Amino acid sequence: MRASTALLGGIIVAFSVAVLGCSTDVQGNAIAAKPDSALSRSTPVKFDPCDLPADLLEDLDLPGVGATELSGTPGCLWANDSFAIGILLIEDTTFIENPYANPEVSDVEMLPYGDYTTYLYVLDDDMYATQTMTEAGAVSMYISEAGNASLADERQSLLERFDVIAPYFPPPR
Repeated sequence: MRASTALLGGIIVAFSVAVLGCSTDVQGNAIAAKPDSALSRSTPVKFDPCDLPADLLEDLDLPGVGATELSGTPGCLWANDSFAIGILLIEDTTFIENPYANPEVSDVEMLPYGDYTTYLYVLDDDMYATQTMTEAGAVSMYISEAGNASLADERQSLLERFDVIAPYFPPPR
């Protein structure tokens, strides 16, 4: 990976601290709609960032990979020899209140995805991440590619995987 496997834990901790701060009080329950009704939801179902369906993991090129819970954060990491992807859900909270004004964030852009408010940005000049506001709170995704992947390559990879996972998100706020 761009960051070695040993440093991946450090990246996860740095990401968690950067977006969550030193202490975050998480309350409530996550909900999501059925994936086949991504943009026209009516019946909420549970959204658990640590319990992605097997067919979704296959679509993400992660068949058979188990989730690793992130210590102290409501989310999980999936990793293989090619890449790692993390998904977090902070209920009733915004990760980064105003990405445009945060000094740890650069290259902020809005992603068009239905009625969702989704930011795509570079965190700490090191990795791309997204933040999508949902009824259940902020869903954030980040990715780290293997080898000498550039930030541009990681951006493209994250966008492709965002399109696969986003239909599983809770309804937009």
